[in-house]
Amino acid sequence: MGSTSCQEASLSGFLERVASSDPAPGGGAVAAVGAALAAGLVSMAGRFSTDQLADAAAVVNEADALRLNALVLADRDAAAYAAVTEANALPKDVDAEGRRRQIRAALERATEVPLEITRLATRAAVLGSRLAQGGNQNLKGDALTAVLLGTAAARGAATLVEINVRLGRLERDWLERSAAHLATITGIWDDASAGRGGRRGTP
Repeated sequence: MGSTSCQEASLSGFLERVASSDPAPGGGAVAAVGAALAAGLVSMAGRFSTDQLADAAAVVNEADALRLNALVLADRDAAAYAAVTEANALPKDVDAEGRRRQIRAALERATEVPLEITRLATRAAVLGSRLAQGGNQNLKGDALTAVLLGTAAARGAATLVEINVRLGRLERDWLERSAAHLATITGIWDDASAGRGGRRGTP
C-alpha cells in the first residue's frame, strides 16, 4: 500500500488504508486531510485573487502553512490512536491503577490532535469564505468548496474531541476550546455563498 505516512502516501494509497481493517488512519486523519484539501483550495483561489484582495499573498501563505500542518496532524492522529489502543490492551489484573493512568494520558494526547485539527479546519473555512466573498469570482466555486470541506473537517474533529473527553472523563477545557473554534464558522456558509453566483472558469 506504499508509505504509511499521510504526508507521503498517494491519494489511492491513503484511501486504501482508510478502507482497510486497520482502525488507523481513521476519522481524525481523514478530518485532517479534509482540512488540508480545504487549505489547498484556498491557496489556489488566493493566487488568482491578487487583483481583488490586497492581502492575497498573506492569505496564500497562511493557507499553505495550514495545509502542511494538517498533513502532519493526520500522521499524529494515527499515532495517538495507536497509543490509546496499546494502553487499552494492557492487562487489567496487573497494576490496574497504572493502566488507568496510561489510558488517560493516551486519551489526552489523542484529544489534543483533533482539537488542533478543529482549529486549522475552521481557519481554512474562514479564509475560504473571505475568498468566496471578495476574491476572484471565477474561483468562487473552489472557495465555497473550501468552506464546506473546512466546516465538515472541523465538525468531525470536534466530535472526536467530545467522544474522547466523555470516554476518558477528561477534566481540562477541551470542549470549551473546541466549541470556541466552531463558533468562528457559525453562519459562514450563508455569508460565503451570498452575492454573485460566480463560476468555475478561466481565472
